[in-house]
Amino acid sequence: MIDTTDIDRWLERYQAAWRSDEPAQIVELFTDDARYFSEPYREPMVGPAAVAEWWSGMGESRLPWTFEYDIVAREGDLYVVRATTR
Repeated sequence: MIDTTDIDRWLERYQAAWRSDEPAQIVELFTDDARYFSEPYREPMVGPAAVAEWWSGMGESRLPWTFEYDIVAREGDLYVVRATTR
């Protein structure tokens, strides 16, 4: 059985940031060298500040949504998550 405590906590913080669109919460989710791909074939945003600016600007906290996920695999601190947002 895969221990998912760390990724479950991270995903809880991810959802909280999504609900709030609060830049400080978003920045805390990502490392300094994070690359965030918002769409296939689009250049990624690089770094937490760029992600937070884009994410909070989308205003998705005002929309109704649901988020479900499964942990597919883990190796050390790397997790594979399959998630669906509606």
